[in-house]
Amino acid sequence: MGVYSYKALNRAKIKEKGTLEAVDKKQAMQLLTQKGLHILSLKEKRFFMNRISQKRTKSTVTSPLSGKFWVNKQKIHFNFLYKFLQLHAGGLPLGDALKVMRTRLKSPAEQALAEAIHKQLCEGKTLATAMKAYPDIFPERTIYMIEAGEKTGNLINIVTNLIRFMEVQAEVKKRFIAGMSYPLVVCSIAIAVVGLFIFYLLPRIQKMMTSMGGELPMVTRLLMGSAHFLSDWGLYIVAIVGIMTVYLLRLRKTPSGRVWTDRCLTYLPLLKGIVNGSYYCQTANLLATLLGSGINTTESMQLTEQATSNRHHRLHFAEARKKVLDGVSITQAFDKHHVLPVEALDILSVGENTGDLASSFREIFKIYNIDLNEKLHRLTITVSSIALGFAFSLVAVLAMSIVMSVMKFSSTIVG
Repeated sequence: MGVYSYKALNRAKIKEKGTLEAVDKKQAMQLLTQKGLHILSLKEKRFFMNRISQKRTKSTVTSPLSGKFWVNKQKIHFNFLYKFLQLHAGGLPLGDALKVMRTRLKSPAEQALAEAIHKQLCEGKTLATAMKAYPDIFPERTIYMIEAGEKTGNLINIVTNLIRFMEVQAEVKKRFIAGMSYPLVVCSIAIAVVGLFIFYLLPRIQKMMTSMGGELPMVTRLLMGSAHFLSDWGLYIVAIVGIMTVYLLRLRKTPSGRVWTDRCLTYLPLLKGIVNGSYYCQTANLLATLLGSGINTTESMQLTEQATSNRHHRLHFAEARKKVLDGVSITQAFDKHHVLPVEALDILSVGENTGDLASSFREIFKIYNIDLNEKLHRLTITVSSIALGFAFSLVAVLAMSIVMSVMKFSSTIVG
């Protein structure tokens, strides 16, 4: 969200000025127009001013996990929903379920979270509104889904689908980490061994060879040159990488920067299949859940748009949603704005013709979930192969350097 300052004329032709929050300048203009204001000027405030304004307008509710960097917030998010589903689906009313959760949850952080949300429910707030006060724990997707469940009376079904989707994501992440652990360990050991040889053993070998009037082999000289380069320029390289990382993180905090970086992710050679596949799965799962819970198509698409984390894909989805509101079929709108691949659109068109869109989206989710798992498996194999090849190459160069140095040293002695 950005903060925009404006000057405008109201219906009485009196000049007004102020600030408002909006996703982009276009939305800010729409909000002002809806208020009946004639815009004279509209400017986005600078980044640090946005941050100050956001801090001033931020809710005064303090997260139970604020400052606790050692806790796994994703795990707390999952445990909270899982325990809530158990109690609420078992027959306990919303407030009573949260009251029981204050003592049934395992960690003190989870108990504090349940108590804080229960307190807000007692003040008359909805569950979604109470969860919205803790964005570091509950992402937008969860909040919008909970809000939809409360409005339609299908909270149990929606939370069930949320948990299933989170379990699928956790399993995929677990398999990816497990597949990458071994190559990372091998690479770390190889780099440590090569570093020990370059910075400790090679200088001694070089000194001995120089004292005897010999010279190091070509491979060994290349390793020494690499060591000198890292010694001279290593800190500068680390500094440049650090500055670029900070710049990208700051850039992602601006609306336009977030869209640009998210768009770049959809074109990266190794990651684009994962990023786009995750979006297809999330979109299909959300629409299947919402439509299957009795929510109309317009509201389902609006909630799905708000819950889409990739801002580049969100813009495309927003354009498709506008086309649907104008009377265009969902299949045509999704095809025009590249919301889903052609193969998925064939399935979607069948559901649109039969009036069972929820089943079509469930089928699309199953297909692209399997495809995403296969792409993750291929990515793991590819990255593992590259990492292991890098490690073995380092060890091979190291072994060659040692052998050739010993042979050169022996020939120097004999000579």
